[in-house]
Amino acid sequence: MSTTPLHDRTIIVEGCTWTFDGWTEKLERSGVTALNLTLVGGSEGFVETCREFERALRIIRDDPQHFILARAAADVRRAKAEARWRW
Repeated sequence: MSTTPLHDRTIIVEGCTWTFDGWTEKLERSGVTALNLTLVGGSEGFVETCREFERALRIIRDDPQHFILARAAADVRRAKAEARWRW
């Protein structure tokens, strides 16, 4: 990915991601450091929302080359240093 010096040293968080299907070229080109995945039940209801949550966690777990599940700010900084995505 081609980035600017500003991107290289800045943590950029996409604060409201509605869909997540894993690693894509669009993610690579975006320059974003971390994504906040927003899951809502809407008309699907609680059970379907839980299934979607599990699906997202599985995608993150199954692709450690690209993703880290961030539980603290230190995880985001580590992922930035390792050039991986944070969720």
